[in-house]
Amino acid sequence: MSEQIQNWIQSLEAEWAKPDGFLGKAREGVFDPRQGASFVSQLENIQPSQNAPIDRRLVSLIWYIPMFLDWQKRRVIDKGGDALAFEQLVNRVRAIVEEILGVP
Repeated sequence: MSEQIQNWIQSLEAEWAKPDGFLGKAREGVFDPRQGASFVSQLENIQPSQNAPIDRRLVSLIWYIPMFLDWQKRRVIDKGGDALAFEQLVNRVRAIVEEILGVP
């Protein structure tokens, strides 16, 4: 596994972690638009090789994100988060994940 892939994996694992990761916070209904923008930038930087399979762990950390964020919308709204900004972020994340992993 390349160092770049290891860095992407470590970074995404940190985002999934509670209490500080963006996705960990989303699990609790906490939405910080600045942290969300940083998370989107992080995803945009993931550009695996087109000529090699994608690391299994990297895929496991990425594929679930759009669905997970969809499930957290109600929690974010219930905690007073900006529903429109969160929805826009979810849509952008979905598009980025499709770019990274491709679509059928």
